[in-house]
Amino acid sequence: LDAAEFRLAAQIGTSPVQPPEGFVLPIRTACLLQVETALHVAPTCAEAHNNLGVLHRELGNLERAMLCYQAALNARPNFPQVGN
Repeated sequence: LDAAEFRLAAQIGTSPVQPPEGFVLPIRTACLLQVETALHVAPTCAEAHNNLGVLHRELGNLERAMLCYQAALNARPNFPQVGN
């Protein structure tokens, strides 16, 4: 991070590596959109299905997370990182 980012973080009272309160949901929502886009390009990517599951779990969408984890295992039955 450059000096301006550190100054801004100091001014608003946050760490530059941790988003300010209220920005977590928009960041995760943006991540969801990116992972879903990746799955349109590579629908059998176990890592992308798993990452989508982790994001859904973090957002409290547990049923959707489980579906994503199952899709990761369907794509790669011995995928060791499911849920992480």
